Amino acid sequence: MKKKKLLLTLVFCSALLQLSLAQNMDVHLITGNTDQYFLTEVRTITFSGGNMNINKTNLTADTTLLSDVSKITFGSLILSVPNVTAENNEIFNVYPNPASSTFTVEISEETLQIKILNAFGQLVNTVNTKGQKSLNFEIQTNGIYFIQLVTEDQIITKKILIVK
Repeated sequence: MKKKKLLLTLVFCSALLQLSLAQNMDVHLITGNTDQYFLTEVRTITFSGGNMNINKTNLTADTTLLSDVSKITFGSLILSVPNVTAENNEIFNVYPNPASSTFTVEISEETLQIKILNAFGQLVNTVNTKGQKSLNFEIQTNGIYFIQLVTEDQIITKKILIVK
């Protein structure tokens, strides 16, 4: 049985106005370096097996580990967020990551709610936590999602990869 590896393909077309107005894509790495791509030279971007693959018009491809990426920008459009700091990492945990569809969020502090956003920043789910310490979620569509933990004084974001 052939394993499904395709998670998300971004196609650059006029339907995505912000992408069509952007001239380049910046891949910001957790090391502080930035890889820049001119969109006229990029055919597709796919996310599979914990990697981001950039397929170019010259028929070459670049592969980057998703865990090394802090954010991806197309002009002013941000498709990812910076990784959390070690201090915030202790407030909540998301596992397994990557997940096939079901994952758990464990919370160690009092929170107000958890929000789940897709890679485009669209709200997928919101749950009021009211003293809960462990919540299970299910997402059926492959891709990168962002789990936002909302407390009284901060919003902490972690990313999760859904791979079927």
